[in-house]
Amino acid sequence: MASGLQFVVLLLSSGLLQLTSAADDDMCHDAIQVGNRCFTVHLQQDTWRSALQSCLSQNATLSSLGSLEEYSALISAIKNSFPGVDSVWIGGFKAKLESKWQWADGMEFNPKLWLAGQQCRDPGLLCMEMPINESRDEAFKAVSCDALKAYLCMRHDSRHSQQ
Repeated sequence: MASGLQFVVLLLSSGLLQLTSAADDDMCHDAIQVGNRCFTVHLQQDTWRSALQSCLSQNATLSSLGSLEEYSALISAIKNSFPGVDSVWIGGFKAKLESKWQWADGMEFNPKLWLAGQQCRDPGLLCMEMPINESRDEAFKAVSCDALKAYLCMRHDSRHSQQ
């Protein structure tokens, strides 16, 4: 099995993952670019709602994830660039226990992204984190919205959008 660094190199060479810097002169500077979306890790510990407000103040939102490939690219990039981060808030939430999971940016939530047995039905766990660990047993995890965590903001790179 390839190491994390080899996996990132593979993603970089395939074009799925692009690490950018301020010199690139686009809205993804100092961010992780996956496809036409830019992701920024914020190490400040905040509640889910405060993290969402912080992202919105930067013309972004808490991240949604559209595929397992996107998830894998982000996990590898975060592990390599932020080795001390063990989990981040992402934009998944439920308005109430009986409602369906949804993304803060309005993208349709694909329930196939949950791994078996992950959809928590605990009424106090209505926000979603993305654990950054070696196990694929926890792609997303339902947790209390009041927990303090680092967070992952996301925005679309309009230069690369397909409109």
